[in-house]
Amino acid sequence: MKNEYLLNDPIPVSTFKHLYSINPIEALSRFYLENVDTLDYWEWKQAGGSIELAINFRSANPTLTLIEAIEKAERVRGITKALK
Repeated sequence: MKNEYLLNDPIPVSTFKHLYSINPIEALSRFYLENVDTLDYWEWKQAGGSIELAINFRSANPTLTLIEAIEKAERVRGITKALK
């Protein structure tokens, strides 16, 4: 059921951006349809997570979970550091 909502009735990007600027934990919860807590948010931020990454990751894979997004952000961050 969750995947059906993510595919057919996702939160609009403009709403996500606005909500993220006010309350990123709530925004991520609604964007991924998961219960996101402070620890999840800090893991996301430490992995290099940003509003742009969340939007890009979901555009590529609408059913991506937050944990998968965190892992992907860590890989992107690792590649970026290796290239420097």
